[in-house]
Amino acid sequence: MDDPKGKQLLKKWCDGVIDPEGPLCCDYAQLKTFDNSMGMPSSLLRRCPSCFLNLRKHLCMLTCAPNQSDFLEVKNTTTNPETNKTYITEIDIHITDDYLWGTFNSCIQVSVPATGTKALDLMCGQWGAVRCTPSRWFAYMGDKKTFSVPFQMNYINETKHPNNGFKPMDPTTIPCSQSIDGVSAACSCVDCASSCPVPPPPAPKPAPFAIAGIDGLDFLMVVVFLAGSTAFLLAVLVCGGNDKHHQNIRSIASEVAHEPDSYSINKSSEEYEKPSSFLEKLGANFDLYLQKFFEKWGTYCAQKPFMVLFLGGCLIATLGFGIKYLKVTTDPVELWASPTSRSRVEREF
Repeated sequence: MDDPKGKQLLKKWCDGVIDPEGPLCCDYAQLKTFDNSMGMPSSLLRRCPSCFLNLRKHLCMLTCAPNQSDFLEVKNTTTNPETNKTYITEIDIHITDDYLWGTFNSCIQVSVPATGTKALDLMCGQWGAVRCTPSRWFAYMGDKKTFSVPFQMNYINETKHPNNGFKPMDPTTIPCSQSIDGVSAACSCVDCASSCPVPPPPAPKPAPFAIAGIDGLDFLMVVVFLAGSTAFLLAVLVCGGNDKHHQNIRSIASEVAHEPDSYSINKSSEEYEKPSSFLEKLGANFDLYLQKFFEKWGTYCAQKPFMVLFLGGCLIATLGFGIKYLKVTTDPVELWASPTSRSRVEREF
């Protein structure tokens, strides 16, 4: 190519991918169209240099690579009756799976601060970034219904050595955590998780407390149990011979406890019998009345259970009929603002 403007555009987008001084399969008009179509990808992906470079590589090869016949296959053409020129309407692009995944992985986390979303939310069509895959992304970019796509481009995912006579396009991809030239910065942590600093490993846990290879707490509990059991058994053996002495003491104490209380025998009956007050009599009579009432009520319910259940059900249904007119209010304005309040009046106005 002898056009300096074309070389300038080629160097702008395809530097290091296509040699502007070597054989090319494009002209200035194609490069100008290519330059115009790169505006949107550049604005979305330029935050991550390696992602944008990976994507540009195959676009540059589609535009100007001299060996396009190795990976391109024309599927359909049409002829313009006015100019009698033949135009391509559909092509197949044979491309390797490694390149698709390498480019996709370097771009999947690139964000667009202006919209607060991922770049692939805008570049993967209906799938969005969450459900996007390499095949879906490239299929959307090759769909003729997509903005700035001149004709249908079908990306054929293949291995590096297929048996169909084509040599799939396989540009080298750069991970998002690496610099594209060894000088510029790699993608930021926001756009590339692998660029985030690795946290230091957690401190090792202290060695567990152990005695003779056994858990220390378990060992101490066994020792305490054995010591306590031994002390209890020794106490029983030592003190067991004094049972007769204890029995004599208990019998004497029992006799003393059952001696008649001479003072209580000498008390008069007037000291024990006091007249009941009015409130005590009223409480006793009311308690007796309640006892007799509930006894009769329980007997009646037991004799006629079906009638009691039926009448009780009717009463419950009658009392619960008002739920028909229940109105649940969930509007916070209705709940917290009075209809006559100033804020409510101004809001309605």
